[in-house]
Amino acid sequence: IPHDDPIILREVELVKEICEQMKGEAVMLVTIHGIIASAFHALVGVEKNFEENRKLLVDYLRANPEGMKHVFGILADYLEYLSAECLKAGCDGIYYAALGAEDFLFTDEEYEAFIKPFELQILNAAKGAPCNVLHMCKDHLNLNRYKDYDAHIYNWGVFSDNPDLVEGRRVFGADKVYLGGLDDRDGVLVDGTDEKITAAVHQVMDTFGSKNWILGADCTLPTDVDLHRLHVAIEAASSYKK
Repeated sequence: IPHDDPIILREVELVKEICEQMKGEAVMLVTIHGIIASAFHALVGVEKNFEENRKLLVDYLRANPEGMKHVFGILADYLEYLSAECLKAGCDGIYYAALGAEDFLFTDEEYEAFIKPFELQILNAAKGAPCNVLHMCKDHLNLNRYKDYDAHIYNWGVFSDNPDLVEGRRVFGADKVYLGGLDDRDGVLVDGTDEKITAAVHQVMDTFGSKNWILGADCTLPTDVDLHRLHVAIEAASSYKK
């Protein structure tokens, strides 16, 4: 993928404009959909649902390992360059959305040989940034596959049949920062009362604590979520007393 391809130029220009508009008012992160998401859409298009069709990549890899390795390499080079250019454009870091660690898809050996090296290549491009987030997407995750991924903040879906925050901290270490605690598409942030939101936030803080933790959701919140709910959650965290 040429570095002067319009898809790259448009993205970098958009990022630059947003960062200039914000003028340091907030931490600015660019979302980088990683190797697996990029390969999926490159191979089968954007109209197919990933969760319903994600085994396709496993089938492709097992049918043609070297071919898929070549695909992953091309995508890694493109995403590495895009990440570096977005940082130059003013971003404080990348929000890397990693897929492929679902324990019922690729084997540990397949992940180690064909996916991990390319993801580390991309993350290395952002290594000097002050704030990189690793979002480990989807369900039934083997978090140990991400132990060597260097990030400042770690986030995954604790409501998606995955390890909870306490278990995740055992994997990545107490010195890391963790983002999450609440569900994203269901649960109190979407349809709960103020009292239920407050109780849910306090429950997370009772079990996980408040050190090295950022209140957030498993993944992306619905764009039409009532901002009042977020204010209630923030206030609940700010006023927490154990």
